[in-house]
Amino acid sequence: MGKGEPVIVLGMGTAGANLVRELARSSEWHLVSLLDDDPAKRGREILGHKVLGWISELPLWTEQLQVGDVAWFAGQNML
Repeated sequence: MGKGEPVIVLGMGTAGANLVRELARSSEWHLVSLLDDDPAKRGREILGHKVLGWISELPLWTEQLQVGDVAWFAGQNML
């Protein structure tokens, strides 16, 4: 994994996409996954990170990727 604490971002609306941009510049956090409930976004790459699954799959992904931190945003879709 990269440097910083691993984090998963939930929801890829406007706020979530803005957070992904901020995390890319952070040395404190390392983005490891994106989750979103919009079927059109599943499997898509957003700003260099793939939407791996549904928000309901969060327990699976946190265990599999060994992530303890989650950021959740709901907002307008920018894609």
